[in-house]
Amino acid sequence: MNDHPPAGHREAGAKSSSGLSDKMPSKKALLGLLIVVLAAWFIATNRTHVRVHLWVVWFNARLWTVLLCTFLAGALTGWLLKRRRPRH
Repeated sequence: MNDHPPAGHREAGAKSSSGLSDKMPSKKALLGLLIVVLAAWFIATNRTHVRVHLWVVWFNARLWTVLLCTFLAGALTGWLLKRRRPRH
């Protein structure tokens, strides 16, 4: 016999989970938002031209575009390498 209640079953006396805390973003989401805001501010304040050496190629670009591309490459790498949690 299974001791677990059926899916969607609510115990008598259990409160509904529609409180304010359920509508708040998680700490992880807030930290991610903070990082994006700080990166955007840092990128926006660095608008000078720079010379970039990429392996064997040199090119001139605005620093904000180099920083933005670096940030996006890091975000993409993090997304691709994140651990996948198995669904239950």
